[in-house]
Amino acid sequence: MHAERQILNDILNDLETYLEDLESQGLKEIPMQPRASKVDSSVGPLDSAGLESIAVAVGNCRLCGLHRTRTKTVPGQGCPHPELLFVGEAPGEDEDRQGMAFVGRAGQLLTKIIEAMGLRREDVFIANILKCRPPNNRRPTPEEMDLCLPYLSSQIALLRPKIIVALGATAVAGLLRPEPDFKISHMRGKWREFDGVPLMPTYHPSYLLRNNAAKAEVWIDMQNVLKKLGRVPPPRSGNAG
Repeated sequence: MHAERQILNDILNDLETYLEDLESQGLKEIPMQPRASKVDSSVGPLDSAGLESIAVAVGNCRLCGLHRTRTKTVPGQGCPHPELLFVGEAPGEDEDRQGMAFVGRAGQLLTKIIEAMGLRREDVFIANILKCRPPNNRRPTPEEMDLCLPYLSSQIALLRPKIIVALGATAVAGLLRPEPDFKISHMRGKWREFDGVPLMPTYHPSYLLRNNAAKAEVWIDMQNVLKKLGRVPPPRSGNAG
């Protein structure tokens, strides 16, 4: 926890420097909020500038070696006050090129899942455990996840989602820190919690591209998410395949 707080302090120092640079442009302030130990529902109205300031800090980040190989950082995007936050593993080639989360084939499938739930991508927020692409799309290391998690934690404190959906084993590992030999197949569909927010572990869309039968299991998980939100899927939605 001490290390995470130190990293977040470094982020805030970068943001203060950024604010000084913007003063000459007539911008008075960009609100910044440190990571909370849990999501505080008493926080006032959300300000998208807080998310923008985190995105700026991500763009300037040099905490790990991934800054040397990335094309663009991928802070995440979507609604600044979502009911749902989807968290994946790390940017891929398409995401690294465009600076947007989940825009490749897996992202297209995620869009279908979201739409099958009766929502649009702009209704949710989509992010990853890592904000930079690992070379050759390798799995993030524990050290990389530890260094990057404070960015996501700060975003969650600002977004205050009602539910987090963790997409795949790496997202679950980064957020919940289960035993190293855990299996996503054993954890999916079972409610957990991150910083006071209910969390649903499920399969990553890239896994579904290789294992069509697993789509039915993910759809069950998403129906449980909708139930917890007090929503029902639109008629004739079927599964998101």
